[in-house]
Amino acid sequence: MRRILALVIISFVIINGQTDSTLHKTDDLIDINDNSISKKYINFSDYRYPGDFFKLMPFGFLRDLGTVGQPSEYILYGEGFNNISVLNDGVFLNDRIFNAFDLNLFQSESLEKIELIPLARGFLYGADNNPAAINFVSRKYLHERPYTRLRYYQAPYDEGFIDGYFSSNFAEKLNISFELTNQSTSPRYPNSDYGLWSFALRARYKLNDSSFTFLSYKYSKTNTQLNGGVNIDSAVSSPFDYENPVIYNPILAPVNFYYRYQKSTLRYFDAGIKSYLGSNAPYKISFFLRSHLNEYRQNDTTYFITQSGIDTIIRDNGSMSAGLNYNQSLNFGAFRLFSINQFEYTSFSSPLIDEDKLTVLASSLIGATEIMRGKLELSFFGKYLNYNGDSHLGYGADFSLRILSGFIFYAGYSNFSKPYNPYEKSLFGESGKQIYHNVEIKLSYYSPLMNAEASYFRKDIKNRLIMTESGFIFKSILIDGANLRASLKLWKFLFETNSSYYFNREGRNSLGLPEIISTGGIYYVDTLFNNNLNLKTGFNFYIYGRRPGIYYDLEKMISASWPIYRDDDYLFKSSNQIDFFLAGQLQERAILYFVFENLLNSKYFIVPYYPKQERSVRFGVAWEFFD
Repeated sequence: MRRILALVIISFVIINGQTDSTLHKTDDLIDINDNSISKKYINFSDYRYPGDFFKLMPFGFLRDLGTVGQPSEYILYGEGFNNISVLNDGVFLNDRIFNAFDLNLFQSESLEKIELIPLARGFLYGADNNPAAINFVSRKYLHERPYTRLRYYQAPYDEGFIDGYFSSNFAEKLNISFELTNQSTSPRYPNSDYGLWSFALRARYKLNDSSFTFLSYKYSKTNTQLNGGVNIDSAVSSPFDYENPVIYNPILAPVNFYYRYQKSTLRYFDAGIKSYLGSNAPYKISFFLRSHLNEYRQNDTTYFITQSGIDTIIRDNGSMSAGLNYNQSLNFGAFRLFSINQFEYTSFSSPLIDEDKLTVLASSLIGATEIMRGKLELSFFGKYLNYNGDSHLGYGADFSLRILSGFIFYAGYSNFSKPYNPYEKSLFGESGKQIYHNVEIKLSYYSPLMNAEASYFRKDIKNRLIMTESGFIFKSILIDGANLRASLKLWKFLFETNSSYYFNREGRNSLGLPEIISTGGIYYVDTLFNNNLNLKTGFNFYIYGRRPGIYYDLEKMISASWPIYRDDDYLFKSSNQIDFFLAGQLQERAILYFVFENLLNSKYFIVPYYPKQERSVRFGVAWEFFD
């Protein structure tokens, strides 16, 4: 307790300040070696929902389940569900029972940017000390004129998406914005239909030139049919005959579950204030309420039709959280402090866990300084977490050095313990800790013609809880990998790649990772018709190397690699896909999209046995209006 009080007290002392725009930095989490994906870049990328953004990130990967709306697992630094903190403006979104978040519940069109948290700092954010983290930073509602944005797309199987965002000043000091999203699809394979409704309301009232209050309310509800993929035992004579055309025929292929689904409802409310404690010391304090209910049904006997040989499961897993967040920045010239503090109380309603409540107290502190005339930025950081009475400590350091014109070298290290989530603790009935030693190094180069980043990470994990065919086991895992993310502009042609390779065979097979993952494209980029059309068109490519099989418990959002496929002799072979992509922006207002997916009609899956979408066409538009 003394440690947390000391860190909070540091946040309040010695105060210095700036303009109103500086207050928005309290929503950002990166104060050194800024590494983010801008909304402008996202606008000219191909995506259906926020999970697709992970394809743009170094060491990012999406275990696509083949059909829109499925709770596909997103991977970052080799970590997936239960190990990635998803944040929105610094607010922790993960489910408190299983420590995971379904990105179908997140509205993407009000984004300003996505912050990629360096691996060494991932544990600093959120209530679970997850080793990896991303932060979705929302659009800042400071429009002098009313602003409206609409995005729509349509694809086969009645797949459709529409999102409307509106923001306006309804009084001199009052801004109100709201966003409404609907997405749905009819079944591609049996029992794979999906529906989503999301709504968000935000209000901001300016108290003076350096302070404002805010509140927001968000609601999302999904209804997802979960067929479990193709039933390989019924479809073909051998599980190794995964090229059999029956698997890729939505009419002929049998699925594992014909009567399984889940409904997920998320509600979130927060209210607070952004202001200064003095000059150069912006802070943000907010109170929040969060509720999440997951209604999981399998072979529900209340219906007249059921599937023989399948267990009946009717479970509601719910949680209700209330808490306080406090972020504080302090600037002392060449030295900066950034403090992140969170307290929350959660009550549970789930037959899967023993505990009925959870209390979390967390405080992180980052100190940064610049030397060598700003060429070297050095940071030290630490975190104290009290997780239902169990204490967890973590510490680390990183630095960023400008070594030559355009070149930046980064290195970071951290050591911390991670608690088991309430469901994991209920499995073995006692408290425990997972221990992480994380290292990341990166060399970046930026110029008008070329941007490139070459990076390497290594994680040494002790007491990792792994799901197997016979239950859960504790295991030590070593995983390391290298990534190259680059873009090169030659005349009117743009070449892009984001490629990762994982070295340690045992580590990657234990985590179910492909040996290599590569995405990118070759595009023609130009401004045409008297600067009225910004055009990007070309071919996207996706390469997935040899990989072990993965199976899921989608109710608990847990994945595990199939034991038989951890042997190199039984890995699934490499797969690839090529798409034609076009995005054209008209007069900086409307962006037209056209995608010819899977041009070669490749028959493959990323996760067995969820076939990827066949050759198809998707088109859409995003339109911005003022006044």
